[in-house]
Amino acid sequence: MKIVLQSLLIFGLCHFSLAQTTPVSAKAQSESIEEYVLAHRHIQNHHHKEAIPHLDKAIRLDPNNTTFYYEKAKCHAGLKEYDLAVKDLQTAVRIRKDYDEAHRLMAYIYSHNLYKPLEAVTAYQAAYIADKDNLKKFADKINIIVILEKEHLLPQAHEHIKDAEGLSVEHYLLGYYKGKLANQEKHYDIAKKALATAVNLIEHPKTLETDINHRITILRGEAQDPSKCYYELYYAFYHLNEYNEAQKLVPKITSKPYNDLIKEMNTDYLSAVAYAHFMVYDYVTCEKFVHQVQKLEPKNHIANELNVKLADVHTDKNPLIKQYEHSLSVLSNDKERIGIKKKLLTLLLQRGDNQKALDIAESLTKLDSHHEHLYHKAVALNRMNRQQEALAVMQTVVQQGGLDEKTKSEYEFFMGIIALRLNQFEVAKEAFKQATFKYFRSAAHEEMKVVARHLHK
Repeated sequence: MKIVLQSLLIFGLCHFSLAQTTPVSAKAQSESIEEYVLAHRHIQNHHHKEAIPHLDKAIRLDPNNTTFYYEKAKCHAGLKEYDLAVKDLQTAVRIRKDYDEAHRLMAYIYSHNLYKPLEAVTAYQAAYIADKDNLKKFADKINIIVILEKEHLLPQAHEHIKDAEGLSVEHYLLGYYKGKLANQEKHYDIAKKALATAVNLIEHPKTLETDINHRITILRGEAQDPSKCYYELYYAFYHLNEYNEAQKLVPKITSKPYNDLIKEMNTDYLSAVAYAHFMVYDYVTCEKFVHQVQKLEPKNHIANELNVKLADVHTDKNPLIKQYEHSLSVLSNDKERIGIKKKLLTLLLQRGDNQKALDIAESLTKLDSHHEHLYHKAVALNRMNRQQEALAVMQTVVQQGGLDEKTKSEYEFFMGIIALRLNQFEVAKEAFKQATFKYFRSAAHEEMKVVARHLHK
């Protein structure tokens, strides 16, 4: 009897707060309460199926009472009848537009059960508009932002972030998403400020954070890893050339994939990428990565070594080229001529005299079918925008036996670069996978990001 009276009291408080759209007799209201109490007993025992007929009868007696639809929706959800649950919730919010908890339950079902993220966003927005409680409104906005981020639509979150900031609630996730969006849009100063606030809240959480976390249902069951916040702050420092500040965060970035991502932004990794591009005669890309390294670490020895090599590439090669050409005109010994031609070929490629380099490479392949001559032929062809021919040559080269890991990695990496220019992304992917030697592995990993973007379009 006590349970029934408690249920009646709870129901009465809910019921008489509702807007009545159609007159309902006192007798019908009383009978609907009786049916609701019977349904409530079943719900308490998790007998959702048994509760639904009583709720149906209560609705027939009093079709204006949104509590009946809400409870029936929960029963359908408990039975995994999510479409029916949404239908009842839609009826509830049609009768009472400001029924915030019905909007939230609908959003939860859309996001977690029916996998309709944009419908979930609409429902959370309706809950935000309907409610007066700032903590609940804040959680609604964070739920929306998280959904947009998961759907790769974070740029659409600007207004939601602004709304959340206007609620004067402190929680690290707001700073995190504001900072992440600012990083994506290359507003690194804004990102730095937002993420510094987020990190401070991680390290010194507010007393209300537990309650807010409970309401951010979209993250329920997922690990709320602070590494992602430290990573985004690292990313902002990195792009502001505040490398020392970025390095202080490294010990706090402990989980994958964030730990892997920062490895791609350290000077060892960038130097390796630069060196690999130098080895395949891609001096423009090499210079770009050397510049990145020197901004972060001016005294990096690999970058300085590469700068010396690049300076040598750009020196006037004409006197030496003329000397080698003269030697070829007077030498008759094939072995000596091959040695001179190999030196001349390298100089021509460095100078960018690709047609002459191609002619020398082809003459060498007639004398000696060594893989190195074919490789240089492909380099010249690639520079002359004859990528299809270059790719065919490299596909022959990598099939040759006896290649050591370093040489094979160099050839596979270069073949991947050619395939990328031809938009042959699967070929590029397989080639980069085979580039396993030290700096070629790092450079291949970097190029695989481009491949992945195209293959996932």
